[in-house]
Amino acid sequence: IHGTTHTNVGTAVVAAMVLGCVYCACAIGLRSSACTLLSLGLVLFALTNGAMWIATSSTQADVAGANWREAHAGMIGTNLGGWLLLEKWLVDRGQSSLGSGKIVSPFELTAAKGAIDERSLSIGLRAGGRLDALDAWRDAYVTKADFKEIRLAELDSVRIPFGWWIVVGSAAPDGFHRGAGLRYLDDAMRWAEEEGLKVILDLHGAPGSQNGRQTGGHEAKGWTTDWFDVDKSVEVVRIVAERYAFSSALVGITLLNEPELPLRISIPFYKRAYDAVRAAGCAPERVAVIVNLYALDAVLRDGWVLQREMPSTCYPNLVYDIHLYYAFLPSWMQPLLSLQSLTTTAVWLQAMAVYISGRPSLIGEWSLRLPFSGPLSADLNSLSAERRNTLLSDFGQRQLVEYSEQSGSVGMFFWTWNAPAHEAAWSLQRALTNGWLQPGHIKQARARMRAELRAISADSHRAYAASCLIY
Repeated sequence: IHGTTHTNVGTAVVAAMVLGCVYCACAIGLRSSACTLLSLGLVLFALTNGAMWIATSSTQADVAGANWREAHAGMIGTNLGGWLLLEKWLVDRGQSSLGSGKIVSPFELTAAKGAIDERSLSIGLRAGGRLDALDAWRDAYVTKADFKEIRLAELDSVRIPFGWWIVVGSAAPDGFHRGAGLRYLDDAMRWAEEEGLKVILDLHGAPGSQNGRQTGGHEAKGWTTDWFDVDKSVEVVRIVAERYAFSSALVGITLLNEPELPLRISIPFYKRAYDAVRAAGCAPERVAVIVNLYALDAVLRDGWVLQREMPSTCYPNLVYDIHLYYAFLPSWMQPLLSLQSLTTTAVWLQAMAVYISGRPSLIGEWSLRLPFSGPLSADLNSLSAERRNTLLSDFGQRQLVEYSEQSGSVGMFFWTWNAPAHEAAWSLQRALTNGWLQPGHIKQARARMRAELRAISADSHRAYAASCLIY
């Protein structure tokens, strides 16, 4: 394939081999023959994707995407989670917002008793005549002052998760509370424009739910993939794309957050939603359409299929979104690791997911949170405050370095801006205040991503010149 370099393919092969070894080491009772096949499969995948990745940088491929990356690659920003979709685990109790002071969580009210997600919260508050508490939360949790502070922290972008009920016209769509609805997104886009921040809009909760979890607004035990409403989800994407198509702040739209859908459902949706975004006036050289590959297996499985089903020749400037976390390791895996290896080697390994994805990718969510339970959690809790701070600082710096150095990396967004004091490792605002992350490190990571982009562009120009000589 024209444009392939031995260095980049070799890196992908090494990454795949190491990932294969890790899989084999972690899999209990996995036979050596299965291990060999898995490693071989990952190597073959990396060989193909390594070639594809550089090839897509050539002048024969995605020109609009290349122009978009030239303008926007190097984004380092924050999510505004817990605002336009309340995730109970994140906002279940009153928190001391560093920007707005004490905020009472709607989940604390008597009317919210038994609520497990935003849908049941809205239903309970409506029955108790306290929907005003949800409105008050949305009005106070993120304000213009936050956008100013984000800019001052050397961040250049925000990812805004929202629930579909914010967009539609009904006052109580499927039990949810719309309230001021699109006014909140209108405010956010205006504040971003005023502060010079870039925006990625993220459909975090889709009609019918894309995963049946409280992170999507509706935790339903009986949820099946057939609940996902393709038609209505496409309409939600169309509405926000049309409304903000010509905003100077909008640079991307994430079609779904953390979907757990079979490809027979997700791919037709992605194609229709992509077309809706473009038809709404979001030209590919200005706005990326973003597909979230949820978990590593989706990178290795869905990413490959999407390369074939949605090639850049037909779907220019399609970007992958990968979420990299370390908080959710199963207990059986933890004895294989230490806090040191988890916050160093594991970061390097996970970062390879960006490279082997085969497409330009952003880290849509990352954090400093380490395992909630198990041996590693106990080890973390046993550290002195000084050693814990040092560990988190090194962990944050390591992630900034590794994620920004990967070929194809176009940006990274911390989850999230504000979180309660007892979950400070989820809050970029608190991480900056505590010194775990520093504006200077953020600037350096952005410069690395920009330098990597220039290196890829130089490689593709040399490869194109060589191919012209051959022909």
